[in-house]
Amino acid sequence: MKELLRSPLFWAGLLIRTALMPFFVGKIPETSIIPFLDFTVQNLGTNPWGQLPAESFPYGIVSLLLMAFPRWLGFLLVGASALGTSALGLCLYKLPLLGLDLFLFLVLTRLCEYRSRMLLIFYWLNPVLIYISYIHGQIDVASIAFLALSLVMLGKDRPVGTAVALAAATLCKFQVALALPIYMAFIWRQKYPGAALASLAKLLPILGALSFLGFLPIIMANKLDYVTIASPQAASIFGAWIHYGHETVLYLGVSVVAMILGRQIIVSPVKPLGLAYGFAVVFGAIILVTDPGPGWYFWFYPFLAILMVHQFNVPRSLYWLSVALYFLHFAGVDLLGLASRFPASHESLTFTLIQTCHMGLMIVIIKIVWAEHMPILSRTRPVLIGIAGDSGTGKNTLSEGLIKVFGDSGMSLIEGDDYHKWERHHEKWGDYTHLDPKANNLADWASHVDNLILGRSVYQPHYDHSQGTFTSPRELRPNRTLVVQGLHTFFLKSMRRHFAIKVFLAPDPMIRLAWKIHRDVHLRGHSLDKVMSTIKAREADSRLHIDPQRKLADWIIEYFSTETITQENLIEGKEFKLGVRHIFWNDTPVMPLLAELRDRYQVHVDIKNIEGDFDRVSVTIIGDAITPQQIATLAESTFPNPRRITRSHKPPIWEGGLAGINQLFALALTEQRLDRKAASGVERNA
Repeated sequence: MKELLRSPLFWAGLLIRTALMPFFVGKIPETSIIPFLDFTVQNLGTNPWGQLPAESFPYGIVSLLLMAFPRWLGFLLVGASALGTSALGLCLYKLPLLGLDLFLFLVLTRLCEYRSRMLLIFYWLNPVLIYISYIHGQIDVASIAFLALSLVMLGKDRPVGTAVALAAATLCKFQVALALPIYMAFIWRQKYPGAALASLAKLLPILGALSFLGFLPIIMANKLDYVTIASPQAASIFGAWIHYGHETVLYLGVSVVAMILGRQIIVSPVKPLGLAYGFAVVFGAIILVTDPGPGWYFWFYPFLAILMVHQFNVPRSLYWLSVALYFLHFAGVDLLGLASRFPASHESLTFTLIQTCHMGLMIVIIKIVWAEHMPILSRTRPVLIGIAGDSGTGKNTLSEGLIKVFGDSGMSLIEGDDYHKWERHHEKWGDYTHLDPKANNLADWASHVDNLILGRSVYQPHYDHSQGTFTSPRELRPNRTLVVQGLHTFFLKSMRRHFAIKVFLAPDPMIRLAWKIHRDVHLRGHSLDKVMSTIKAREADSRLHIDPQRKLADWIIEYFSTETITQENLIEGKEFKLGVRHIFWNDTPVMPLLAELRDRYQVHVDIKNIEGDFDRVSVTIIGDAITPQQIATLAESTFPNPRRITRSHKPPIWEGGLAGINQLFALALTEQRLDRKAASGVERNA
């Protein structure tokens, strides 16, 4: 902020505003708003809405208090010369507008981070905004200032502050109540249901109580409908329609705004900055489908300024053309002589020009905002995680950890074992092993995955390992996250192109043998000799069909023992400590997590480049002393909004040790893939 105050552009904007304060005011403020304020100042204790026509001041009590206070002080000090449209009266009228203008500028800098200097051009020096407040004299800056403040409060997760600021905005101009359903959807999608309900339980009662108290004088004067939904400004949204019959019409304005508002509500979890862009879309749509007054553009341009600051692909020429056409329509017609040349049509002509330009600007804005900042791809298509590896490599264990992160109600698991061609004792197993693709219905597996991606349920067979037989087909429904695991997960090119994350499990042979003995002997009841002979018989097929999938993986997990062990040790059931080597692509966003694990939790972390393969990086982790609570704390600091990633209704259940670290890595990779999906959507729409 100090840099902005040192900028000549800031002082130039302030000088322009100050110079305009004693001069100029529009017809509506001169004949309605200012007399209403003067009546209030001279009749303290009287309800002005009960004494004057409703159209004199179609605003709320917060606007009245802000606008009347300087006039009241002036009236106490100098008497009637502080009232009316004298130079002093206009200065006192515009003084709160200047304060709100400065306040809004300060709030907007919070939403522009390090690019706030650009706000000097797109907000502070925007001639439209200067004209609205300091020449035409409209007071819309009040509602937008408090609305922007509520957005900042929402981003800081302060529901009470959000409620107070939004109530103040609504009590300045009721139309900003459109933000409420957007805020409610934002809170619901940002948080898990319990936390979301707790935030809403704070926000809604405070908002409701403050709004009721603020509107009480208007209610008592029986003017509430005019100040809210029945004002001429609100009614203009019904101005365009299509006849569907003798008495039935479709209101185009209502339809367009409802669709856009609905689109803003159903988006995937977004950041507060995305909501600011969304307000530019909503308020821009209202301008597009109505015959807007001059002050209405104050709802649109501040949020458009934020977008212009951050997005350099919004055409600057179209932005400044809209500014020029604003003045042509609202202020410049007489100066250019168009009114005398086209006495009957000049207003319609300039209205057509400004709305056409505004429509072009809105098309650009909507494409950028909806594609990049308010995507619905992650709501309409599942995120697929593929897990591949040989038998007994820990695929089920990893899947169970992912279910705890993504939620059992938000994730579906489809296993490759269910697509074996034959039951356990079929004679064909004498010719093939389970690792041979020809012994599996891979085409059916791929077809089922395709259908689940498209939102269709499938009926799949289920292989019962305890009996070695297939059960009746069961229904598998699509979900937000789909984990596909099996021996041949990446074998089919048509299937592996769907995976956002591809994981390959490749534990040390001794570790795998220990796990196989535990699972097949102790859990499934097979003999040790059969387990050993099966491993031997499958070695060739493993090298031919399973190992090549490793090079396709985004994340390779190699477990190893931190001490020397033998086959005899494993058969005897000797316990051993695990270490794990993770191999990632070199752009995988896990470095902050690794730094925290090493520096904060004293986990042994060794990061190395892989010789001969600069695309990969190796991360070795030894030690499993980290607790589930520590994993949860690390997740909270690294992923402040995990629901945006998991898209689940339940918070993650964190594990401790190496399994918990796997969960953190899975979350980091999923977040990266979701961001890339949104970016690719922008590229496709560009």
